[in-house]
Amino acid sequence: MNAIALALVFFAAVLHASWNFVSKKSGGGSSFVLLYETFAFLIYMPLLYLVDFKRLLSLPLEMWLLIILSAVLHVIYTIVLQTGYRKADYSVVYPTARGTGPAFTVLVAVFLFGEKLAPLGFAGIVCVLLGIVLLAFPGKDKHLKSSLSKGLFWGVLTGVFIASYSSLDGFAIQLIGLTPLMYYVPGMAVRLFLLGPGILSKESGRKSFKEDIKKR
Repeated sequence: MNAIALALVFFAAVLHASWNFVSKKSGGGSSFVLLYETFAFLIYMPLLYLVDFKRLLSLPLEMWLLIILSAVLHVIYTIVLQTGYRKADYSVVYPTARGTGPAFTVLVAVFLFGEKLAPLGFAGIVCVLLGIVLLAFPGKDKHLKSSLSKGLFWGVLTGVFIASYSSLDGFAIQLIGLTPLMYYVPGMAVRLFLLGPGILSKESGRKSFKEDIKKR
């Protein structure tokens, strides 16, 4: 990995951790998911129009199926993550999800895509998993054990969906050649289509959505 790629990875990690912190502080929920999906779509759609819109219109059906499947996995992932943040501690759910997700993704890359894992990379995965295991030893405090159990459950479940959409996204962008904008922005539109009607059709959903907008 070159220096630019490494810097981008670290920058993305900082942004992702900040987003998750804001998500936890907001109380999570489907209305929050809908809000950030809406803002993201409004920001990136003009970029897609300027860069890849003509090519997007000529995509074959199988490409659209990949985009739709990725969007479905992202919706499930965000709902599972928000549920975990409501029911368990952020300090357990987030590191567990972000640790198991990449670990599962690497396993998929090795066994499904035939990629090779260097010894140092394997050692890194072992260290990540060891750190997660250490979270599961809360001592004799029964309340803490219960809280950790919930956090580990929701964290690992989130990690499964992280690995699912990450593997699919890597396949679409690296192996097929779709650009990130062409692949991700239409996926945002699909996610809005899946989430919006169910949330906004309920009075409680509309109220939460409006409150989240005011908070931002």
